[in-house]
Amino acid sequence: SPLREASLQEALSQLVEAEILHQYGMPPRATYVFKHALLQEAAYGTMLKSKRREVHRKIVLALQETSPEVVADEPEILAHHCEAAGLIREAVDYWFRAGQKALTSSAHVEAVSHLTKGLRSLNCLPASPHRSQQELSLQMALGLGLIATHGYSSEQVLNTFARADELCRELGENAQLFSVIFGLFMFHAVRSDRKETRETTSQLLRLAKRSGDSNLLVEAYAATS
Repeated sequence: SPLREASLQEALSQLVEAEILHQYGMPPRATYVFKHALLQEAAYGTMLKSKRREVHRKIVLALQETSPEVVADEPEILAHHCEAAGLIREAVDYWFRAGQKALTSSAHVEAVSHLTKGLRSLNCLPASPHRSQQELSLQMALGLGLIATHGYSSEQVLNTFARADELCRELGENAQLFSVIFGLFMFHAVRSDRKETRETTSQLLRLAKRSGDSNLLVEAYAATS
C-alpha cells in the first residue's frame, strides 16, 4: 500500500542518514547496500530462522519471475538462495546448472566449487533412485572439473569416478558407464598401474562391443594401444 511504501522509504532514509546504508539512485528505484559487511551480518543474525528462509524464498521467486537473465547466466545465485530458503531439491538443480556452465566456460575451479556444494545439498535429501541419478550427474561433472584442476592422477579424481562407477551399477546406467570407466582408465594409465589399466581397458572393450557404437569402439581400441 502507499502508506506502507512511505513508511519503508522513511526507514531507509533514516538508515542512509545514519550511514548504515549506501543509497544508489533515487527512490523509488534506488538500491541500498550495507556500508560494512559486519553490519549486514549483524542485521541478518537478528532475524528469526523462519523469517530468513522466507526472505530467501521471496528472492528466488522474484528472480525467477523478473530476472530470467540472472537465472540463465548466474544459476549459482539462485542455488545460494534456494539453499538458504530450505528449497534443497531446487538448490541441487541450480548448483548442477552452475557447475555445467562453469565447465563450459573453462572456469574449472568455480565448477568444482559449485558441484561440491550441489553434492553437499544432495546429502540432505532422502535416498531414492532419482537422488542417485542426480548424484551420478554431479559426480561425473565433478570428475571433469577435478581432472582440469588436479590432473588425472589425483586421488580425488579416483574417488569421484569410483563413486560414479558404484552409482552406474546401482542404477543399471550403461549409457554413462563407459565414460566413468574411461575416467578410471586414465587415472590408472597415468599412474602406470598396469594391472588396473588392463582391467579397465578390458571393461571399455566389453562395453563398446555391447553398445555397438563405433565411436566407443574407436576410443576403447585406442585405450588398448
